[in-house]
Amino acid sequence: MTETTTGHGVQARVLDAAHQLGRALAESPAYEAFEAADQRVRDDADAQQALQAMREAQQRLGWRARAGALTEDERNELMALNAEVRRQPAIQAIQSAQSTLMAEARAAADIITDAAGVDFASSCGPGGC
Repeated sequence: MTETTTGHGVQARVLDAAHQLGRALAESPAYEAFEAADQRVRDDADAQQALQAMREAQQRLGWRARAGALTEDERNELMALNAEVRRQPAIQAIQSAQSTLMAEARAAADIITDAAGVDFASSCGPGGC
């Protein structure tokens, strides 16, 4: 019987390692902080109101914004709504937690790169691997 047919081949070992990496990241303080910040945003009425106002304006003005056809007043409205979202403490907390988590994920990718001898991080797209 070959390694592959017994389930102990390269793919099985890589899958096991990926699951271990996923568990390690999910149990990290950075991920836990991100989850807590995400819950804080969901529970914060002011943050939700600011986000909803921004979503509604984006829906209403979206096609015009993508076409570069916004008036100055419309651009100012979107900028003001965006500033209001960014002023929300819960939004600031999740942005900070996300930055920390992304740094931890990049560090993990660097470790994989060093171990594999292949530039793992640059093989990934902007949204992740």
